[in-house]
Amino acid sequence: MQLLEGSNVTNRIMPLGGNIEIAGVEIHMDAEGRFSLNDFHRAAGAESRHQPALFLRRPETEELVEAISNSAPAQNKPVESKPGRYGGTYVCKELVYAYATWISPVFHLKVIRTFDGIATGQSQPQNLGGIRDAVQLFGPFFEVATLIGCDQQAAAISANQAVLAVSGANVLQLMGRTHLEASNQDALYFTPTELGKRIGTSARGMNLLLAEAGFQMKRGEHWEVTDAGRDFARVYDTGKKHGSGVPIQQIKWSPEVIPAIGKDAA
Repeated sequence: MQLLEGSNVTNRIMPLGGNIEIAGVEIHMDAEGRFSLNDFHRAAGAESRHQPALFLRRPETEELVEAISNSAPAQNKPVESKPGRYGGTYVCKELVYAYATWISPVFHLKVIRTFDGIATGQSQPQNLGGIRDAVQLFGPFFEVATLIGCDQQAAAISANQAVLAVSGANVLQLMGRTHLEASNQDALYFTPTELGKRIGTSARGMNLLLAEAGFQMKRGEHWEVTDAGRDFARVYDTGKKHGSGVPIQQIKWSPEVIPAIGKDAA
């Protein structure tokens, strides 16, 4: 993999040209050789409990980051957040392995084999037999989920998680459906003011916490959701416009963002 030529490559993000792809998700890499942890999160199923922010706040992860930073030679920071398109959290390979271990043994093995394939120059063919097995498993798991009372959306998610655990194949990911939206989903998202009350802070305080966690950034006078925050946020058109004529949009957040920023709801 060659770095982009030019005087300013630090913040440039490069797709790996298909060299690294896990569960149908292409893994991006920055100019310092770090990998997008958000891409790995999507490849693992994009569950909220596996958010990169939660992983990075674990004491074990913080100790590993410190150990890597103190190792020699330490040419680059092991973790860096980047704004804009393909932004998010980029980490060194050691942290990728640690993250994969945290997700599950199956996902850890998939990551190891993928990286080993790149290191040895061997491409990884699609395991069509494994995909067929996963599809065949999906139906029975879906039926079990409906029998225990799940609606169709919840049953699909539960079946997909079961198939992923058994076969390592993410059926919904292969179909391009990383998220399934419930019909009443709008009622599950809240303004910073509403969420701030849950943790005893103001709307401004909540916005600053979201920014510190890398979930949003200030663009001019307005907040903008980053790639790292997309799984927690929804953006609504208020029907109003700024004096410049630009539509006024409102960001609402899932309550799951509260533990992701390291806080506990009251």
